[in-house]
Amino acid sequence: MVNSVATAALLGREAKQGAVSVRDVPGHLLRAVFAMLIRDGLLLCLFLLPQWPLTGIAPLMVLGSMAVITGLLTFFVERSGRGRRQPPLPHRLLRSPLALRSVGGFGLLFSLLFVLSGLAKQFFGASGLLLVVIAGALASTASSSVLLGQQLTAGAISGIIAASAMWLVALVGLMENAIIFWITSSQSAPVGRLFLFYIPILFAGGFVVILASLLR
Repeated sequence: MVNSVATAALLGREAKQGAVSVRDVPGHLLRAVFAMLIRDGLLLCLFLLPQWPLTGIAPLMVLGSMAVITGLLTFFVERSGRGRRQPPLPHRLLRSPLALRSVGGFGLLFSLLFVLSGLAKQFFGASGLLLVVIAGALASTASSSVLLGQQLTAGAISGIIAASAMWLVALVGLMENAIIFWITSSQSAPVGRLFLFYIPILFAGGFVVILASLLR
């Protein structure tokens, strides 16, 4: 699954050059968001599934609910545009996430976040750890998801805190994609439409966080 930020940057360049219609941009970005949410959920599962029954299922439910809404919105957008030809998103400029450079960069980023989160937790408690997790999402939501899974498995944070942090990580990822596209394309119309799609996605995740906190 390709990095959604790279996808947003590529879309922005293609839209600026006229290679991609601005009407098709929200659908492409929603697919990138869907892939991001599924990827982050799978990364969390790598840590949580060995501890069955799941004690930290709340963050998975947050990602799952957001992924379901994103999938439905993507289907709706693609169906509404079925009457016109939608060229596929070009992949030639996207680096594979399995490339050595990508894997090495991810490992270095996670190692840095792991050290910083440990220091932040020691001096500022759980709030310091969560700030590092959310800040790390600016570089990679995947690294923040792995760090959350590791901290949750170690018992350093509760499921509710992890769920809240996961929602904030997803929020950062969604906003970052829109901003990157806007900067690279200089076009605001698709971004405004995309934000309308973001509302039910974020609402679904926020509803799960609130429900989980009430039921604990």
